[in-house]
Amino acid sequence: MRSASAFDIRSARRVRSFALLCLTALLAPAAAADPVAFGARSLEIPAPAGFVAVTGEMPRYHELSQAYLPAGNRLVEIYHTTEDRAALLQGQDIGLTRYHQMQTLRAYDGKPLSAAEFTAGMAEMETAIQGTLENFDTAPLTDAGNKALADQTGEDVAISIGDTRYLGVFRREPWALFFTTTSQVAVSGVEGNGGRIVCAGSAALINHQIVYLYTYTDDTGPEARTWAEAAVSAWADAVRAANPDDAAVAARADAMQSSLGFPAIGRNALIGACVGGLLGLFFWLRRRA
Repeated sequence: MRSASAFDIRSARRVRSFALLCLTALLAPAAAADPVAFGARSLEIPAPAGFVAVTGEMPRYHELSQAYLPAGNRLVEIYHTTEDRAALLQGQDIGLTRYHQMQTLRAYDGKPLSAAEFTAGMAEMETAIQGTLENFDTAPLTDAGNKALADQTGEDVAISIGDTRYLGVFRREPWALFFTTTSQVAVSGVEGNGGRIVCAGSAALINHQIVYLYTYTDDTGPEARTWAEAAVSAWADAVRAANPDDAAVAARADAMQSSLGFPAIGRNALIGACVGGLLGLFFWLRRRA
């Protein structure tokens, strides 16, 4: 995130039309898919176009990011550009402006869910996503994350989130629901470390596995939302194409009962979207060995 003046400068430099953004997403080379574990099973997960997974090289970063999430959400992977990854590994202080994250619900981690059941429950999921902000208190989550940050790094800085706005659903599929949020994020006591972020998210069923896909960017204006929505949409399509529904998994899924219910799936999708964006602010702080 940046100051308001920096937002204005970047906005002038980065304005793109919707057509150009979509064309870029379509023409970007496909990323190689890597096996990612979900319980006892795994999925082939291609990284978002132009981004790379970083958890293997930065396990502490992953651990601290997980600390800001609700207990029911598991952080599966984080993705940054190759340039940002290199800078972070070199210990440079940078402000991350675009990044991605994959989460899942622990109650469904590795447990196949019926595609028909998922589709039938999407209306409940959407209602829960819309209603979650009415009683959404981020303080317990940010307090837990800030404590973990202080315990592990000595950085006694409070990361906070507020003025979260739900911008609605921008795409519906039988296998996924796509939505957008925007939030005001700040790091107290560190001048200039704050601003609005946009998150375009998806609650998707990939070969009968529930996954949450999130794309984050600084809120520099309408083009930021357009980019985020196009990016997460293209990523979800790539993940689904790499993991076609397996009949053997489907047979097991059809015999299972939902663990939590679809309102919980929708609620945690929204909460994971909002607080997952806090992870980028960690690197506004001085990284310690």
